[in-house]
Amino acid sequence: MYSRCPHCEHQQTVSTAQLREGRGLLRCRYCANTFDALASLSDEKDETIVLPLDIGLPFDGVAPVRPVRRIWRVANLCVLSLLLLQAVYFERDRWSSVAQAAGFRLPGYYDPAQWSLSHGELRRAGDSHYVFEAVLTNQASIGQSFPALKLTLTDFNGVAVAERIFDASLIGAGELAAGQSQSVHLALIVRRDDIGGFIHSLI
Repeated sequence: MYSRCPHCEHQQTVSTAQLREGRGLLRCRYCANTFDALASLSDEKDETIVLPLDIGLPFDGVAPVRPVRRIWRVANLCVLSLLLLQAVYFERDRWSSVAQAAGFRLPGYYDPAQWSLSHGELRRAGDSHYVFEAVLTNQASIGQSFPALKLTLTDFNGVAVAERIFDASLIGAGELAAGQSQSVHLALIVRRDDIGGFIHSLI
């Protein structure tokens, strides 16, 4: 008769006397562990391929990504994105020339905080006709798309009585180069006789 050790998977011969003496328990001749011989008792010997204890089973799957490697990948992507943004920001004029040569146009850069509007004046040009004049300056280090202008008219007590938003296309076309200024002339019609002042803001 034969019995297989569950610890090392080796099959060995066993006699009735051994089973009787050990009360069904048998010590393995290969690994010296004691096991229940009756559980795997067989009259025939079978062949089994036994893997060495120091050889693991083949891995079928995708190795998990180590957290440290994942963090480095994210950090590298962030640094690369920052470098690309800096290249676009500081070399915008050169990129614009390349884009125009290729037949398309880059979206305009615009930062309201980098504009200044000075020498603002509102004068009457006839019945209900007014003209707003000012000087617009681009204080940024690169060219900017023209801003829109919000003009609020007030009475002599400072109370708002009329308001209009002038589209950027009415201020200027394209972009204003860095450090450059441009005069603004905007006409409007207001059917009131109590216009005493104005408030302007760039949006």
